[in-house]
Amino acid sequence: MNLITVQLFNTPSVLKDGEKIHFPFRKAEALFYYLVVQGQATRDDLVHLLWSECHEEIGRKNLRNAMYKIRKTFDIDIIVSPQRSIVMLNPQVKIACDLHDFIKENQVNLDAYASLFLKGFIIKGALEFEEWVSRERQYYQDQYVQKAYEEIGQSFKLKAYPLVEKYANTLIQLDEYDERAYRWLMGCYVEQGLYYKVMETYQGLTDMLKTELGIAPDIRTRKMFEEALQYQSDKQNNKNEKNTLFFHGRAKELTEMNKQFTLFRSSRSYGSIMITGEAGIGKTTLKDVFLETLPNDILVIQASCYQAEENYLLKPWNPIFSQLVNIIQQEQIKIPLIWQEMIASIFPIFATDEMNHLAIDVTTGPGSQQYQRVQEVILGLFQKISNKKKLVLVFEDLQWMDRMSLSLLKIILLRIAPRNVFLLGTCRSGFDEKIDEFMVELNRYDVIEKVEITAFTKKEVAGFIEKKLPEYPFKERQIHEIYEETEGNPFFLVEYLNVLQDHGDVTTLSPKMQDVLKSRLMGISQEARQLINLISIFFDKVSLEVLKSISGKDELLLVQLLNELQSRYLIREIDEGDKVVFQLTHQKLRDFIYQQQPKSMRKVFHGRIASLLEGNLQNNQWDRMHYSKLIYHFSKSGDPMAALKYQIKNVNAYLEFNHELFPALNGEYLEQEQYFYLTKKEATTFLNEIQESLTSLLDKPNHIEVIQGLEIEFLHMKGRFMIREGKYTCGVEYIKKMIHKALDHEQYEILLKGYRQMIYYGIQTHQLPLMEIYIEKGLVIAEKLEDLRESGYFLRLKGRHQMMNNEYQEAEGFFKKSIEVFEQLDQDANNYALNIAAAYDYLGEVKRCQNHLEEAMGYYDQAIAICQERKIFKSLMIFYTHGGQAAVEIGDYQRAKPYLKKAIVLYKQIDVLWGRAIAEGYMTLLFIHEKKYDKALESLKRAENFSKRLNNPNEQAIVNQIKVKAALLIDAANEGK
Repeated sequence: MNLITVQLFNTPSVLKDGEKIHFPFRKAEALFYYLVVQGQATRDDLVHLLWSECHEEIGRKNLRNAMYKIRKTFDIDIIVSPQRSIVMLNPQVKIACDLHDFIKENQVNLDAYASLFLKGFIIKGALEFEEWVSRERQYYQDQYVQKAYEEIGQSFKLKAYPLVEKYANTLIQLDEYDERAYRWLMGCYVEQGLYYKVMETYQGLTDMLKTELGIAPDIRTRKMFEEALQYQSDKQNNKNEKNTLFFHGRAKELTEMNKQFTLFRSSRSYGSIMITGEAGIGKTTLKDVFLETLPNDILVIQASCYQAEENYLLKPWNPIFSQLVNIIQQEQIKIPLIWQEMIASIFPIFATDEMNHLAIDVTTGPGSQQYQRVQEVILGLFQKISNKKKLVLVFEDLQWMDRMSLSLLKIILLRIAPRNVFLLGTCRSGFDEKIDEFMVELNRYDVIEKVEITAFTKKEVAGFIEKKLPEYPFKERQIHEIYEETEGNPFFLVEYLNVLQDHGDVTTLSPKMQDVLKSRLMGISQEARQLINLISIFFDKVSLEVLKSISGKDELLLVQLLNELQSRYLIREIDEGDKVVFQLTHQKLRDFIYQQQPKSMRKVFHGRIASLLEGNLQNNQWDRMHYSKLIYHFSKSGDPMAALKYQIKNVNAYLEFNHELFPALNGEYLEQEQYFYLTKKEATTFLNEIQESLTSLLDKPNHIEVIQGLEIEFLHMKGRFMIREGKYTCGVEYIKKMIHKALDHEQYEILLKGYRQMIYYGIQTHQLPLMEIYIEKGLVIAEKLEDLRESGYFLRLKGRHQMMNNEYQEAEGFFKKSIEVFEQLDQDANNYALNIAAAYDYLGEVKRCQNHLEEAMGYYDQAIAICQERKIFKSLMIFYTHGGQAAVEIGDYQRAKPYLKKAIVLYKQIDVLWGRAIAEGYMTLLFIHEKKYDKALESLKRAENFSKRLNNPNEQAIVNQIKVKAALLIDAANEGK
């Protein structure tokens, strides 16, 4: 027996034994659906239903034709007429229909209702049929809605929340203006603690009503949303028994924050959030409550900015990159090793055992270009991570962030944030120009929203008090007194009520809030007070190990004291994965405790902390992570000389990047690669601060030798800076003065740095005699000190000098000697591979200049092999470019191709300009040889663009030579044709 399956809910369809039925015309299909629903009908009714516009006889004829066509389509007698006036479906044919499943024995089956009755089915010119469909559609929808709300209510009572969500969402699809379903959905999410979904639902409804109707949600819906926010804060307060996140009010602010986050999560246009307000106003609490609502599929990374580190570049990003390392491992995100190396040069946490901590980088051009290239890598890193999971970036106290950190944050927000990164920042109101500039620029692109929070009103203070201490019978006079005393500031309000809770009545409190803070410390043990005094000396956080080392207390006792302070909510414990650290609960509390201690006691504490930090230095790239703290604690301990020492080291780490000239360019050595960029204004400010400190110390006779050593280092930095700025006369004068003082005090290590700086100046200005003088002096000192490393550097510089003087044979000899030295050193330290590779590349250049191209190729291959073996990528593009250049000059284009392709791939990966124009230029000649003229033109355009951007005369000259050669090759090819 045949089985006919009919779907009337949603887009209608009919199957016969699983095969789709295609009706010959629309009215025949309509007739069939009508009979499925009604069972039978008179011929007069059917004619009136479908052909009312026709004459009666024509209508009957059309009906007979439709019945015939339906039977023929099904190939069975599916329509019968037991009496002349009656038409019905054949009861012998088995018909399964979703409508029959929907209403069976007066019971409604919700699962059978897929969507609207006969959705999208329209008959032109059959008004009566359309009216019938409309009536039936409304009837079945009403049946579904009534039953769905009954089921929602039952499911909600049984906590069957997935069913509540399912039916509520279906009801919203049926009628998006019926707010009852939205309210059930929000209630369901509240019960499950899914507050972010409450926000999404409410925001979606709000946006839809505003767009479609220009109205706001119903007052009942708005009230429910506000109650949900209040319930959320109450639940949070109950969750935190120690009042770590006691929360009251701020519904308007939370609504705006959740609105923007909902837009962000749904990949629509959104604004990141900057919470602003005075100190103690509740910015951190609002931030924490908001973060509690975020779903688990969002990555959250957080960092704080500190006033003591305001002038130390990129310090706020250190904890961010530390957390990114963990995320990369957990999410199994593959990051190119070259990216890791470049980022590790700024943020050592990115360093791995596979990396080489190299002495030089032969590819690096001017400072700003280096910073741009690392910046691009950082952007690429954030792009990769945020493509995997959306990222919320949290910075607290942005008013203390340095300009370079703000610049990086701004670039991330403008380049990455429009898709996958959401900033949540806090900042005190009325802060400096740099924050104003930051906000103005981001506002210009509509990527940030300011959420300003103000002090509580008297009415809000009353609500806060009632919520915080519901058992205490406050009188109106007391509430007014508390409001006047605290001025509605939540921090002071909490502290006031905490003291009240501890001591039992208001009379124990002083009328001044300073006395409130004093009262907070009453009742703790003497040892706990000593410990919190010590903790306040740290401007940020302190570990258990450091507290143990400085206090000298037994670890068990220390833990007990820390627990005592935590139980009073004076400190909080922070889990940082590999260690636990402690911090005062609020900056105002930290400042108060710090200032309460005698200055002599603070100096002792600062001195001990500075000594401990200094003792932990490793004499490697990790040390610079601690310079800001060393400067802070030595300054506060009354040791300006030690503070100046680390000021110089810190600034030198930045200026090293800006001012040195690298071997491939000018034969320079760099102890550790640095990827920082200081503006002229910032560098000048740093140097002026050091000069002031130095001047004040030079007047003091104590430790004169140490101070003079610091002066020599400062002169070196200042001289490099002046030369870098093009002020050669002044810069050289500083370097010569530094050399003179270093000779007088026999400080040979820095003396050699001065010699090298004069040599680089000679390279820049093409003063070969000057170069020769200082190279010879350097070689003498290096030999006297028996310092192989320095000998290697000066031998290579000697080779560079000879090469510039066209004395190629002598140059070759010095480069080979430098290789011997570095190979000997590399056996011990394994740190000189790139120095060796660079010397081989120079040998290749010597041979290429002499037109010994095959020998040149051999040296380039040796340089490449060393880099590949040691996984050094940063210089490979230069070596590949030189190899490709020599192969083209030989005329072996097939051999040149892999060199140039690999060079260009590496250039694209790390966005280096130096040598890139040459690689693209020689690729132009290769494309012409292959008769790929369109590609040749594109490559030549890129070569011209890169040479202009770099503005290096040598590369511009090479590109011009390539253009001439390209024109000749094309002319020759045309003549051949």
